Amino acid sequence: MPWPYRPGDPILDAELALALGRRVELSADTAGVTSSTTLVTTGLVVPVAASAQYDFRVRVAYNSSQTGGARFAWTAPTGAAMTRHVLGVADGQNAASGTVVMRARDTGTEQLAGGGLTFASYWEDIRVVTGATAGNCTLMYAQANSNATATIIRALSFVEYRRVTPV
Repeated sequence: MPWPYRPGDPILDAELALALGRRVELSADTAGVTSSTTLVTTGLVVPVAASAQYDFRVRVAYNSSQTGGARFAWTAPTGAAMTRHVLGVADGQNAASGTVVMRARDTGTEQLAGGGLTFASYWEDIRVVTGATAGNCTLMYAQANSNATATIIRALSFVEYRRVTPV
């Protein structure tokens, strides 16, 4: 039954759970990465059903050196499409006074972000449309540029998500 519900309409538990959404959050800092070569998981993983549409709200707290920065990308089940709207400090700039970059990214396209503070922020709003395959959407990261000062994803990071509708 679509929103809005009318007085007296029954609301099933499953429908209410879909409408309210869910949240995955890091309970501890991730291990630091000092390489720009291999993307590793942030620990933020969202399970998605086949043939469905989701909205994600992503907030990542991280720290890095100004030159190390961070890069972020998503893995998704085969056939899934993502429309990503990114907000973060430009690569190679200090989070305290750097230029803010806003971009639209596709699934698998990396976004570079700057650093230089104990807690920098990276935000994404995402629309995910899955194909015939269920699975996980996983946020990955590495340094934008290799640096001896590790880039660390902090415990304040989260993804809020809700299933909007079956496709």
